[in-house]
Amino acid sequence: MKLDDRALAGRYAFVRQEKLSRAQIGIAQRYFLRGDQKNARRFYEQALKTDTADPAVRNVASLAVKVFDGLTRQRSAVIAGLNQDIQKNNFNAVRERIC
Repeated sequence: MKLDDRALAGRYAFVRQEKLSRAQIGIAQRYFLRGDQKNARRFYEQALKTDTADPAVRNVASLAVKVFDGLTRQRSAVIAGLNQDIQKNNFNAVRERIC
């Protein structure tokens, strides 16, 4: 795609990257549902990579990766805590974690 309008080029690059990422996430989800974790991971990782030289788009993608990693860490910590509480039969703590 050739972009002639320099004022809108950054916005076009962002929209293009967003569409590519959404498509790759959709493909990854289909692989995940089929139980193919290897290909699912590959497409999820591709969705987080930028395919543009636009610095604004790259910054947004970089921030998205940091947020995704942070959410993954939080989710893992919550799951680990729930497992510990369930093993200790401390269901009041489980209720507090999920409420």
